[in-house]
Order: sequence, then C-alpha cells, then structure tokens
Amino acid sequence: MALRRMTAALLVFLLFTTSLAVNHVNAASPTTTGLSLPLVKTYIAGEVIEFTVVFNENVSVTGGTPSLKLDVDGTMRDAFYKSVPYSSTHLSFSYKVQPGDNDADGIQVLGPIQLNGASITNASGEAADLGSGFGPSGASVLNTNTKIDTVIPSILSVSYPLDKTYAANEPLSFLVTFSENINVVSNYGKPYLSLNIGGTEVRAEAVNSTNGLIQLEFVYNVEAGLEDLDGITIDNEIKMYGGVIEDAAHNLINPVFPNGTATELTGVKVSAGGSFPVTEIIPADGYYNEGKILDFVFQYNQNVTVTDEPYLPLFFGTTQAPIEKQAKVADVSGNKVTFRYTVQNGDEALNGIRVDNAIQLNGGSINDASASTPMPLAVYKLALSDVRVDAVLPKVQHFFYPPNYPTKPNYVTGESFDFGIRFTEPVKVSGIPSLSLLSGAHSVAQAVYVSDVPDLEPTDLIFRYTVQDTDRDVNIDALGLIDSTNGSIVDAGGNASQASIDTKPFVQISLNASAPTITSVEVPEAKVYNVGEELLFKVHFSEVMRARINPAILPLTIGSNAVEAIYSGGTRTSILTFKYVVKASDLGTDVITIGSSLLANGGTLIGKDGDGIQADLTLNNVENTSGIVFGEVAPKASHVSITGTAQVGSPLTGSYTYSDANSDAEGTSLFKWYRSDDAMGANKTAISGATSTSYTLRSADLGKYISFEVTPIANTGTTTGLAAESLLTSAVTASSPSGSPSPSGGGNASNENPSSATTSVDVLVNGKVERMGTAMTSKVNGRTVITVTVDQKKLEDKLAAEGPGATVIIPVMAESDVVVGELNGQMIRNMESKQAVLEIRTNQAAYTLPVQQINIGSISDQIGNSVPLKDIKVRIEIAESTANTIKAVENAANKGSFTLIAPPIEFTIKATYEGKTVVVSKFSAYVERTFAIPDGVDPKKITTGVVVEADGTVRHVPTKIVMIDGKYYAKVNSLTNSAYSIIWHPIEFSDVVNHWAKDAVNDLGSRMVIDGKGDGSFGPESDITRAEFVAILVRGLGLKPENEASPFKDVKASDWYNGAISTAYSYQLINGLKDGSFHPNAKITREEAMVITAKAMTITGLKAKLSAQSIDKILSPFADSKKASSWALSGIADIIQSGIVTGKSGTKLAPKDYITRAEVASIVKRLLQKSDLI
Repeated sequence: MALRRMTAALLVFLLFTTSLAVNHVNAASPTTTGLSLPLVKTYIAGEVIEFTVVFNENVSVTGGTPSLKLDVDGTMRDAFYKSVPYSSTHLSFSYKVQPGDNDADGIQVLGPIQLNGASITNASGEAADLGSGFGPSGASVLNTNTKIDTVIPSILSVSYPLDKTYAANEPLSFLVTFSENINVVSNYGKPYLSLNIGGTEVRAEAVNSTNGLIQLEFVYNVEAGLEDLDGITIDNEIKMYGGVIEDAAHNLINPVFPNGTATELTGVKVSAGGSFPVTEIIPADGYYNEGKILDFVFQYNQNVTVTDEPYLPLFFGTTQAPIEKQAKVADVSGNKVTFRYTVQNGDEALNGIRVDNAIQLNGGSINDASASTPMPLAVYKLALSDVRVDAVLPKVQHFFYPPNYPTKPNYVTGESFDFGIRFTEPVKVSGIPSLSLLSGAHSVAQAVYVSDVPDLEPTDLIFRYTVQDTDRDVNIDALGLIDSTNGSIVDAGGNASQASIDTKPFVQISLNASAPTITSVEVPEAKVYNVGEELLFKVHFSEVMRARINPAILPLTIGSNAVEAIYSGGTRTSILTFKYVVKASDLGTDVITIGSSLLANGGTLIGKDGDGIQADLTLNNVENTSGIVFGEVAPKASHVSITGTAQVGSPLTGSYTYSDANSDAEGTSLFKWYRSDDAMGANKTAISGATSTSYTLRSADLGKYISFEVTPIANTGTTTGLAAESLLTSAVTASSPSGSPSPSGGGNASNENPSSATTSVDVLVNGKVERMGTAMTSKVNGRTVITVTVDQKKLEDKLAAEGPGATVIIPVMAESDVVVGELNGQMIRNMESKQAVLEIRTNQAAYTLPVQQINIGSISDQIGNSVPLKDIKVRIEIAESTANTIKAVENAANKGSFTLIAPPIEFTIKATYEGKTVVVSKFSAYVERTFAIPDGVDPKKITTGVVVEADGTVRHVPTKIVMIDGKYYAKVNSLTNSAYSIIWHPIEFSDVVNHWAKDAVNDLGSRMVIDGKGDGSFGPESDITRAEFVAILVRGLGLKPENEASPFKDVKASDWYNGAISTAYSYQLINGLKDGSFHPNAKITREEAMVITAKAMTITGLKAKLSAQSIDKILSPFADSKKASSWALSGIADIIQSGIVTGKSGTKLAPKDYITRAEVASIVKRLLQKSDLI
C-alpha cells in the first residue's frame, strides 16, 4: 500500500512541502493557485485536519457544502468547507479524525473540489474554474507527512510483588506491560496504582518514566503504621494524577487492567505497626459546588482531645502550583476527628482534590484523652481524582461565526440566521434558553437555542432567529443577555451560566427593511451666478444615509448641456449635498433643470442602519429653479501687441482683437501701459496717465521694457473680461540723432497666415540679458503660436563665458495658445556637454529642463546618425490644452469629486527632420514645471498637481506650493511629458481622526496616492500586501502605469495591480523572487518595504545626497538589526540614514514584522518630503 501510493505521488509531483502550484486557463474566472497542507504530525481521533485551497482572487461560497476527497488508507473521507461570512482568497476545509482511521504512510487529497450543490464565485459572479485536481493531469496529491493513528495503547499484563509479609520501608513493586511503546509525561504529578492496605489508600508511583517504554514499573515503599494481614488490594486501573501515558501519536492509553476488576493479593501482606490515624470516611465521588461540604474522618487507636483549630490541608487546582484549602476540625467523637471544608464561590478542582501533607496544628493540639501526649499528625496521601470541585460559573468566552451567521444586511420573513456563543467550559442545556437581540439598548427579538447542530464543541451553543412577518424595519446591532426562563445552561458541576455577554459584536442587520426615499430637493439661492461660483443642491432623504463605493451624482441640464452636480458632503445624515461649479460654457443662459432621479454612479446609497437596501433615488418635491440665472460670457482680448520704435520720444501703439461670445459690441475697455526693469518683467510699474491705446515714450522709460495691457468690456457694462498683456519691448534707447529708427521690441497683431513678422527677444543666461532670440507669431489651426529661435553662435559664446551648469531662460510673456522654444540638435549637444539647464517661461507656467534629459544621442539614433545634429530641430512646447481635453478633465473632475484650480497645460518635446518626428516623453530624473496660481485662489486649497491623460483621467504627480516674489506657484515634478493641471481634492478618513498618522494618511489620500475602504474609512492598522505597497509607491512617485506584459508568472495582465508592478519593475524598484514570482497578495514585511523604498530614493535623487557611512554604524542603535535579512541590510541602512524610517519603537527595527497601512502612508510621505518633491 505504502509503495503503491508513494509511486503515485512521485508521478504527481517530485517535491511537495507546504503548497502546490496550480495552473488553470480561464482568465475570466477565478482559479486555484495552491493547496496549503496541514501541520506535519500524526493525528489521533477527535483531532481536526485542515487544508486551505488558495485562489487567485477573492471568492465567495453560496449554497451546498463543498468538500475535498481524502483517501485514508483506502477509505474515502470528506474534508468539508469551513464557512466564513466574507469573501477570501483562501477556502478552508477540515476533517475530524474518526476512531478507526489509520494511515501510516500519509493520506491523499484527491482533486478537484467537490461542489456538492454549492457555487464558488468572484465579486463579478464568475464561477471558479476548479480544474481537475491539484497536480498535473488532475492526479491526486500525496501528503506523506500527514498520518493518522487512532489505535489506543492497552495494558497486556501486570506483574505483582512476591507473596510475603512486608515491613516498614520495604518496596512493593508492580510491572505493567503495554501493547506498544509508551511515553510518560509528568505535569504536576506522576501516574500511580491505587493500593488499599488495611483500609488506607496509598499509591505506588511510576518510577522509570522515560520515553519509548514497553513496560512501566510502579513502586510503593511501605510506611510505618500500616497493617494488613489479609493481603492488600490493588485497583483495576492506572491513575494519572496530573501525568499522562500516551503513545508516540499522543493517543492516551486505556488505563484499565485486562481483568477489569480490583485484585486482592492475599499473599502480599503488610505489618508495619505504629499509630497513624486511619482514614475512615472521605467525600463521595461527584461534583461539589458552592456551599457543598467535603468531610474527612480520621480514626486514632485511642480517644483524643482537640484544642483551637487544627486543619487538614487540601489541594485544589490543575497547575504545578495548586491552591491549598483548609479543612478545619468540625467534630471530635471519641477516637474520631472530622475535618470539614465548605466549598466557596470560585473554588475549582476539576481533576479532583488530594491530601499530601500532615494535619497542621495551627496553634492548637491533638492529644490523647489525658491531654498530655500528642497524637501523630501524619496521614496517608489521598488522591481523589473523582471528587471534583466546581464553584465557578460558566461564562461566555466570546462570540463566534457559525455557518449560518448573518452575512447580508437585510433578512425577510421566513429567513433565519445563527449566532454562536462559546463558553469558558463545557456546558449542558435543558429546555430552550434564548439570546436577546438588541437595537441600541432595547431588546427587539429573541434567538432560541438550537440543539441539532452537528460537530459542535462541548463549549459551544448555537442560537437561531427566524424572521417573523411582524418584524418590520427592525434593526439589530448587538447581542444582549442569555435568557434562561424557558431553559437552563449549566456546567458539569451544575453551575448555571451567567446571563451577560462581555463581547457584544456589532452585527448590524435589518429585518423586513423598506427602502429610504427622497422627500425633497432644496435648490440654490435664486440669483445670478458667474464662473467659479458654486451651486449647492440639498437632497433630503427619509432617513440617515450612507454612501458606499462611488458617490452618487445629481444630473442637471444647463441650457442644452447635460452636466452633473457631484456629491460633496453629508456623511451619516439625512441631507446629502451636491455641488456644481459654474463654468464659462454655462454663461449666457437662464434655464437649469434637474433630472428625475439621482444617478447611482456605480455605488449605493443605503440607510445608516446598514440594512443594505438601496435607496429609491427618484427626486420628489424639487424646488423651482427659475430664479437661478447665469451671467453673460465675458469678452476677450487676444493678439495684444505693440507697434512703434522703442526710442525715447517715439509713439507706441497698442493693438488687440476684441471678441464676445454674446455678440455684444465693445464698450469702454480699459488700457494700461507698464515699464519694467528687464525682459523678465521685474518691478513692473503702471505708467501714470497712460490709459489709451497709444503712448509716447518718455525719458523715464530710457533703458526700460514697455508692455501694453487691455481689459475688454462689453457695451452692456455687465461683464468684464480678463486683462491681456503684450510682449515686452526691447530696452528703450535714447532718441537717434540721425533720426534713423531703432528696431521695434513689441509683439505682433493677428495674422492668419502660417507665420508673420518676427520680433527680437531677450534671453537670460545666468540672469544676464542677451538679445539672442527671435520670436515669430503665427496662427496654426486657429491657435496662436509664438516660436522663439535662438542664435547659435551667441548662445555658445555666452555659455563658454559662463562655464558649466549655466541656466538659459527664454521668457515669452505675451498671450499665446502655444509657446515654443526652438533649438537645433547641435545646440542641444553643446548645452548637454556643459550641463546647462534650459527654461521656457510664460505668464502661466515655466518648464525647467536639464538639457541632458533631452538625450540628443538617442534622438540622433532614431532619426539617423548620418543626419548632422544642426539639421535636427528640437522644439520645447508649453501649450494650453485643447477644448476637448479641457472638457474631458472637467468631466473627470465632476466624477472624481475634485475641483480644477487651473486649466491643464501641455508640455512636449519634439525633434524633427524632414518629416520624421521623435517625441521625448520619458525622463531618467524628475523634471520641474512651475505653475502660476491664479489670483484670488487660496493656496491652502491646492492639493496637488495631476497628469491629465488623453481620456481626461488624472493621476498624482509630486507637487509643492512655493512663494516667489510675493506670488504663489505650484512646483510639479514628473518623469514624463504630458498635460498637467492643479486640483483641490480634500480627503479626511473617518477612522484616523485621533490616529498618530492622521496627517500623512489624509495628505496622501487628498493627493490620490492612497485609497480608503469605500466607506469613508482607511483601516490604518491593517497589514498591507506586496501589490498594494507597490501601487502606493508608484502613485506617490507619480510614475505612469505601464501596460506591459507582466514580468512575473503570478501576475496576470488582468490583475488590477499589473500596471503598478510592471512600472515598478521597469524602474528597478522590484526584482521578484528567484522562481520568477512576485507573491502580490502576500503581506509585505517592514524590511521588504524599506528595501523597495530605498531603491525609490535613487529615482528621487535622495540617495545621492547621503554621506558615506558603514552599514554597521548606521544600524548599531537598533538591537534587533541582526534579525534583518542580509540582502536587506544596505537598503535598510539607506532609509535609516535618510530619516525616512526611524525605527518602530525606541531601538526596535522589527524587520520581519508586517507593515501597516498607516506606516506605509508615513514612509511614502517622508520619502517625498525629504526628496523635496512635496
């Protein structure tokens, strides 16, 4: 049998330790990935063998009872599924070993899972693909280490002492032979044989109590005073007395002798003389609870007198330090003394009581009748294993989950659910006790005891409630008292159980609940609303509500445009608030309508009582919206430019193009002229009196830079547009003595041709102005484009003079849809060799680019190495996003509950040659973009910068708010080129209000780096998986998810974490395990998290800032650093030296501990802070 099964096992799988990999095909269905085996040991009758089948995603079991087939030495058994009230990746199966089960070479598990009428599905309802087994070709799996032995060792024979009369101190020896080798375990006593010598019970104790014996010797040394000339008697079984005799599998022996009865050994006699008191009466076998009496009567060989309170020591308890109780003298009659103990509340001796010591005088005396001669105090030891004391009431230990535990929020008439109560000791039930079900502090129903539940532990009871038709909108949120009116619950000693339950779980279910409804909708104040103002709608429900998963949406129609008001407040209240921020596209209309119902948006709205019933989202009693009016669209001034000569005494003329979406004619627009100290617009000051479209340069303008500004106003006088400003002129010169004109420094008027006249532009190198740029304004696809080219020779001369590390700034302050800085490839190569930084600066944003990040060598490889670098055009662009992109991100803002602070701006780098284009979209180091915060925006209401993808979705990029020259800016760092915007997205999780990591958790939640649990909570103390940690770190760094094929065999393209893991692998943050797996769903340890974070320090540039120190020196303050894995030491040292991690507590690193969600939030935030990214 053993050889056959071992051969089969080798064909199934060569090596098998703790789990087996499983590979199924159906990607749409959940599949099994492994089988976890039981603890390696030999199991005995009554023990439970547990197996765990692991799936690749959370699954739930409904209906039926799934099982695994077991082959126990040729007999088929079933390990049944252990139900849990939640979905999980792990399904547990258990088998309780039955008497008669035996398997010496290991049981077999036969695949696949047997459904038995059940279904196993994922959250989408897809049925699991169970395959055909747990190994290749669906064969069974051999577990050679899981064995079963239920054979009870027995006594084969007993050898008695030789027939003779034994005197004091002579040994009586008994040799017991067993059916198999046994082990003796002594806890607080030794096994013994009970002997009766002349009416006195004595013990022959085991003496050779080593392991692996086939025979065990018991010896009693005869004590003085004993007399038995008729022959001693030996009981028919071995008494354990705190010891255990068992075989190697821990099967306890059958202690009864083969003959089954006490044996009188008539030839074994005792004559030891003396006058010890003889035990005449001892307590009867049974249980003794509070108030019961334990009497011991000792008889002397003559009458005695007793004074004061001598006592007989009794020993209770089951530990190595049993508790002493005092049986005091209750009666003296002639030669008999009665010692009595009355059981007190709390006394417990479930394994019996014993008398080990002599009578204690306690200041009194026991003398002969003349009171002159003390009587002996020694008594013979008594081990009364069947005299049990139990004066402890059974208590509820805890609540547990039976198979029929309530797992859904609402139950209807006829449905039932169970609660499990576990007591501190085995209990017996008579009648039908019940369990109170509470709503708040009030009992609303009684669950009754159920007696026919199989496989329950003797400490466990099940209470069941069946919903009645009279239960209407009944909420249950806790368990109350046990009611014994119609039944009783007692322990073996007859003690009634306590009624109270110390642990009252929050079950939160409802009975026959009805759906919440919307009672009314309160609309915003009747008035005129303009861009940026908020419309707040308050939706009133019939009860307090909770939102789950995604927030609901209130549909609106403004004019002919369908828009959405997003959920913005009202947690655990009956009034939910929805917000809509007025956009420019809304202006000019006075018609707003509200849809007929709220949109669920993929989530649910349920009552706070947790009944789980989705609210009726029909909008009832909606207030009139006719008073809500939107302002008119503001006029716009574009193509603002200056013509004229930048020379004292010369006239300048400002021109612009006026437009108005309302077709309103231009009214009295406002004009201003400014003078600045340099081409960057430093110390810009309005020129007094210059308030028309023309201005004649004055001597005060000499050396200054002039600009023109127009604020368009419609003739209605009700709307004013935004001020628009021209480019700066070149520096104003003195009047020319010859009257020859100086070159104009202004911008250009509108030109619909692909290009127009050019203008000279000042370029700054390390802050020094140099006229080396030429600006060309053109109209491309209806958008204004200003392209600045740079004189190559002037730039190279300036860079040579300034030396390595120079910063070149191309400022373009005129209004334009697109601003381009254009250089050729040779200029880029020269700047790269000098480690120069190029910055393109506009009124809205600045793009600061270390030229090395352009990587002209890679561009040349793609275009062709034969092409001279000077012929390759490199264009660095800052552009306002198109209307389609803006619309997409506005829709994303509505759905994602965030507010746009500034419209998206696109940053691109393109290299072109003869129609061939190479786009630079990814960098090896962070590249900075700086955004001007619009005037009037509170900088505290800026959360983060985001990348705006083509479909309007957004993702976080590291962002910090800074003040420069009294104005606020947002600095955004990213490793990619894209469109970027600034948003306001405040998040406060409900369960971190008083948590130490509150600031970090809420900050990263607001930055869209971490997610909550869908109910407003975060779960800060929960452990986190390897996949979840990587996803948070990738989002924190602002890395773009890559949809590449997974580099790991246990990460599929369909897994939610595939993009994050592929990205982390691409940036060398993770390597995976040697077998090509990653174990995404395994919990991550602190040392693993620290090593991955340390690798991220290379990307952020923080590692390069660390000083050289030895690992031992850095880790020396931590007493447990030696517990860290050798491969982790370098990364741990880096992260400790940087200050990102300071230890778990005091001098403890705890490298092998699992890391919590709160700790991860704190680590990722500190990484970004210390890298100066946020």
